Amino acid sequence: MALWGKTDAAASVPKHLSAVSGNTNKSNDKDNAVFVDLTEAGQAANRAKGLKTPGWNLYNTYQTQNGDTRHIAESLVPMRVSATDAGDLGVGGAGDDAIVLDRTITIGTQPLQSAATVDIAGSAAMTLVVAAAAVPAQAVTFQWQYKVGAAAFTNVALSSTAATLEIASTETAEYVAGNLFRCVVSTAGAVDAISDSVTLTQSA
Repeated sequence: MALWGKTDAAASVPKHLSAVSGNTNKSNDKDNAVFVDLTEAGQAANRAKGLKTPGWNLYNTYQTQNGDTRHIAESLVPMRVSATDAGDLGVGGAGDDAIVLDRTITIGTQPLQSAATVDIAGSAAMTLVVAAAAVPAQAVTFQWQYKVGAAAFTNVALSSTAATLEIASTETAEYVAGNLFRCVVSTAGAVDAISDSVTLTQSA
């Protein structure tokens, strides 16, 4: 049996740590163990907590007499593991702790409602644009979706994986006045970011 694993899963926590309920010894308490992958080690918010070394760390906090929070981080097992290999999908699922900040996606430009108008004859194209970035920096992917009435959002079939979505006509099921449009932005190791929704309208 391995003494520790290289994933975010609870089963990978170093075996020498105590799993006794109510253990007050923070220097060996399993509940204070967190896994930091290479992506997370580059996050400013994690580094500010002292979580700078990839691998297994012990982390806890305490309050000063002035009420300030202080962070204590101790590297237990340094390991250079990518977010993908660590199983860190940024979903806060089983084994993914809530202490170590995952990669994040920020949408800087939202598609504008005023831009979602297309000529009723299809002669005037309109374009929806979204801009987004991952922190730490990494390529992101885009997937435009549409929604008809109370139905769930569905991926737009064609030309829908770029930061822009051009609608040149209203002849397909997707491009009908009243439908909602949005963009889902993704990257490995982060929770998907979803843009604001806009409603397609037709000019007279």
